[in-house]
Amino acid sequence: EDKEELTFRLVLGQLFGLLGVLVITFGRIGSVTLLGVLLMAATGMSWGLYSAYGKKFQIAFSYTYNSFLILGAFAVIASMMVALSGQTISSNLSVQDLGFALYMGMVSTALSYVVWNTTVKKVAASLGGLVQLIVPVLAPIMGILFLGEQVTPALMLGGGLVLVGIYLAQPRDSYEEATPRS
Repeated sequence: EDKEELTFRLVLGQLFGLLGVLVITFGRIGSVTLLGVLLMAATGMSWGLYSAYGKKFQIAFSYTYNSFLILGAFAVIASMMVALSGQTISSNLSVQDLGFALYMGMVSTALSYVVWNTTVKKVAASLGGLVQLIVPVLAPIMGILFLGEQVTPALMLGGGLVLVGIYLAQPRDSYEEATPRS
């Protein structure tokens, strides 16, 4: 079993990472709701459980494949229930749009999951979870680069806190081995 030693640096790194995400979330977005925060927390916990359970599988591709089959079955059942209820989701959906959506959902996302499930086996669970906190930092940066959004003090401070948290949570031997000795 993957047991980790709880160290001061690890706890401090986790706290810095969480504080960074909170600064970005509440400092950048004006309409944060309790429901939105709860949904994001549920998403984060689900992702953590998915990752922890996935570490048990020898082949990351098979775990991802099985997960997508199960999710696909639920999507088909949900679609049939919507169709039987007489509700319409969208009347402007073209075959090309559906193809793009399926590609994004099935191919690119599945490949990302395979890479993640392969990588998470090589790092401690706490560090893997903390590195996931880089997503709320990268999303606004992409918005700045591609959508012309503004750099905010909250993004700079929160992003810095997340990066410090990741640095602190790394096992000491991982960066001591990377540092050349004189």
